[in-house]
Amino acid sequence: MTRTTGIKAIDFCCGAGGLTRGLLDAGVSVVAGLDNDERLRRTYEHNNEPSRFVVGDIAEVDIDALRTDLGIDEEDITLYAACTPCQPFSTLNTAKGEDGRKSLLLEFGKIVARRPPDFIIVENVPGLHNAFGLDIYREFMAGINAHGFCAATDLLDAKDYGVPQTRKRFILVAARGREPRLPVATTRNSPITVRECIEKYPRLAAGERDSRFANHAARKLPPHHQRIVAAVPTDGGSRSDVADTSILLPCHQRHPKAHKDVFGRMAWDAPSPTLTCRCTDVYCGRFVHPQQDRGISLREAAALQTFDDSYEFFGGSFLEQARQIGNAVPVRLARAWERLPSSACNRPKPSKEVAVSNPYRIDFDISTIKHLGLQMYASLPPAVGELVANAWDANATQVEITIPETPIDERTSEIVIKDNGVGMSDSDIREKYLIVGRDRRESEGRDRTPASLNRPIMGRK
Repeated sequence: MTRTTGIKAIDFCCGAGGLTRGLLDAGVSVVAGLDNDERLRRTYEHNNEPSRFVVGDIAEVDIDALRTDLGIDEEDITLYAACTPCQPFSTLNTAKGEDGRKSLLLEFGKIVARRPPDFIIVENVPGLHNAFGLDIYREFMAGINAHGFCAATDLLDAKDYGVPQTRKRFILVAARGREPRLPVATTRNSPITVRECIEKYPRLAAGERDSRFANHAARKLPPHHQRIVAAVPTDGGSRSDVADTSILLPCHQRHPKAHKDVFGRMAWDAPSPTLTCRCTDVYCGRFVHPQQDRGISLREAAALQTFDDSYEFFGGSFLEQARQIGNAVPVRLARAWERLPSSACNRPKPSKEVAVSNPYRIDFDISTIKHLGLQMYASLPPAVGELVANAWDANATQVEITIPETPIDERTSEIVIKDNGVGMSDSDIREKYLIVGRDRRESEGRDRTPASLNRPIMGRK
């Protein structure tokens, strides 16, 4: 019997339903998945009842109407998840600056701003928060911070969460009024292997299908590709191990070190490499079966993404089904997020406002302070939080905040913050805080306050 958490979720950019399936398995009521590709409907709804598939463009979603249609009320605890297309931020994308899909995360941010949920989950490739996507990421973070969200982020590897695949992903979990929690690794020291995952499936030749398992079909290979695959040593062999290089493709003969994983075999006793939307194509990565002379089947790819054998994929072509599988969030990685909502649901539902009704008090979580780096003064609570953090850094033991009894006008109202901390000279401020950033302070071991309290530094400036 599946337990329930009491959370109602919407899976934006849901694809074939990997994230939805994992959240459902964790007890979250995913009421709908939204995607702009109608071809995904049958796969999504067949495997994720009672979740509905809603076809639509995330940039055109009327979130008020959608929530009403899905029966989501104001008192419901809600979660919005978004796994926007990862290709714009991937190192494999050759159109980094021009890819219009980058803005989809900001469109999701507009939905959050219009009708804020209690929790947010974002999954994407590591490039989202580096040079490939940094501007988008900063703008998104500034937006959710302004609406009272605290966020926890990290680069996680799916193989640490029960997935037999090395798949590094940027994960963001955000919450309003609660401290968010990232999933806890379960298989970091003993990852699941390819052998444990796919050895059970019946043998196939390239181009064959075995109906005993749904989608257990291998792509047909042209003769010259078949010769290359047969020449690659079993159990982790590579194209570079082929003795007769004359059978290799001309481009690989000219550039033997280029795309070294192409035509490579997976290793039996290790996790698989990262699956992509071309994960069944031998000429698109290390996607050759460890022993059999073919690419992995659709079913084997789905198993490496931790879909159950009962999860069936539908589509007009072999490549379409492979794309659904390769682009999915691994089910077990999604299921690992169960600790975030289930534990938080036992706490009182937070107010929709960060400022509480008592005019003399503002409540904020310590994790708010830790994530103030972007547009720090975009709203009142983060600004106050930063000033209190500065008092902490000055070894203060008492902070007094005076707030007007009348409604606060952020342009004209005066808030007085007093503390008993130790002051700094102008040169200290410039040399220790304004020039040396927080990350550098930490790397240089200057991330603690002086004097007897020796506290970890919390302030950004």
